Amino acid sequence: MKRLTMQKNDDVERRMKLREVYGDNELYGLVGQICNKYAGTRSTLRLMPLDFFEIIVGWLDMISAHLKEVDLEFRIQEAWTDIRERIMNQTGGCHGRNEDYVLDEMTVTTLCLINLCLRKLIDDDVPGSRLYYRCTLKIAFLLDDCYPQWEELDLRITNHEYYQYHKDKLKNWVISYMTGGSMASFTDDLGRLKTNVSANGREKANAKIVLFASRGDNKKPDLSVTAYWKEAFLAFLEEMKLNEEKLDSSKNNKVVRMLVAFRKYWKEDLRMVLSDSGAPYYRFLVDDCHIECKVKTERTMVTHLGNMLKSEVGTDEECLVKSFMRRYQQEHPQPDH
Repeated sequence: MKRLTMQKNDDVERRMKLREVYGDNELYGLVGQICNKYAGTRSTLRLMPLDFFEIIVGWLDMISAHLKEVDLEFRIQEAWTDIRERIMNQTGGCHGRNEDYVLDEMTVTTLCLINLCLRKLIDDDVPGSRLYYRCTLKIAFLLDDCYPQWEELDLRITNHEYYQYHKDKLKNWVISYMTGGSMASFTDDLGRLKTNVSANGREKANAKIVLFASRGDNKKPDLSVTAYWKEAFLAFLEEMKLNEEKLDSSKNNKVVRMLVAFRKYWKEDLRMVLSDSGAPYYRFLVDDCHIECKVKTERTMVTHLGNMLKSEVGTDEECLVKSFMRRYQQEHPQPDH
């Protein structure tokens, strides 16, 4: 009994934190207006707007992460079953036969809201616009099969006063969120809402270990050293004609391989004490060097970098870095570290 009470208190505390984090979000506001009626229903099927929001954003994250993969259409075909089962599980997994229509309505409402967000991305200025358009068609076909009168509910959403007033802000947020690359993800790998994100999905956190730290404090960056190695690394990429390359989780990604070669140079030639975690290297590449990352989930890329740091550096890559740095340091003296 004590354990159940503690679990319930943790859940209440988490929900309060989530409402605090997402309370001002345009999509969460719309979900609250549309789905609030299911929170106080007299039937056994009760679901809070926050739960709908978690499912919707989880699907948006999944679609964005797998947009160019061939199995995305199959995943969308399974959306009705997946969402319906998740709603049923979150409402306790028990309901009467006469409540099937409520469960169906909850499912179609969720899919309509997902589709509404995707329709905001059908714009020539949005990367992947045509792929998002195909997703909206797949969802529409799915709804035609599972809930033929879905367009009535969709119209009810788009005619809602809240939507009419906030639709432009909602579009701006959706575009920013869905095209934010690794910076944008409200949900974790289990599809649960994060409690430490900013408005665009970027994770907030306590002070983190940095790559080039000040002496005596590994969480405080040495700005001059960081700036020096940022410029050196970018100059090297430009010389190698890799300055247009993006980050991904391939073992053959040339930018990552060159970073690993630089790390060996830093540790062995310059005797720098550096972290073995992938996180500070990720922040160096993305935050300091502003290199675009095609991997949506930051954690995935951090893990990949951590694994790559353990790999062997090719002799050719090592020689390229050393040769470049001998020339670079003649014109750009290295700051003390």
